[in-house]
Amino acid sequence: MTYLLFCFLLAILAPLALATWRWSLTGLTLQGLLMTWMVMQRSTAPTLSETVLLLDLAVLRTLVVPVYLSGILLARGAPARNDVIAPNLLSWTFAAGLVILAFNAGGTLNPTNTSVATHTSVAAAAVLIGLFVLASNSSPFTQLVAVLRIENGILLFELVADHGLDVPVQLGVSLAFAATLLTFGRLLRMLPSSPVAAPPSAP
Repeated sequence: MTYLLFCFLLAILAPLALATWRWSLTGLTLQGLLMTWMVMQRSTAPTLSETVLLLDLAVLRTLVVPVYLSGILLARGAPARNDVIAPNLLSWTFAAGLVILAFNAGGTLNPTNTSVATHTSVAAAAVLIGLFVLASNSSPFTQLVAVLRIENGILLFELVADHGLDVPVQLGVSLAFAATLLTFGRLLRMLPSSPVAAPPSAP
């Protein structure tokens, strides 16, 4: 499980360095794929609730999100370049500080369980990096991806628990995520100019 968590962390951080919208969507795809793998490792016979969760992760977050958003961006002729954070040392230092803060918090909350501490730390890092991007970049597409990254971080934190949600609740969470994605896509289509063009500001 630990190696999957560090791969998840790389999927969060890589788009910050590889500044294209394709890498941002690739990061979301990898996050969904890795969480699917984590859920499949927990049980050989998934419950109905876990089955709904697996469909959410494997289909909605891993496949639908990148295909749906990339189709919108290609139709709008979005430029390939997409700086998620300002490309300067200050931004990189701040992002690294957030990751260190997340791991310190995870170790403090779970001092006796290294596995849970790592899991909590990576989930916290995903949320903090997403909030940092929301605060420092005014591009609608980048903010959209940041919100989805935060959502994935929250879901990753929920996977710490051995038991899943009740089936109606899990289904409602998945439907709410799908509705959010469709709303974001509609807003991107309504924008008068390229949704990726706005440069990020320094933190």
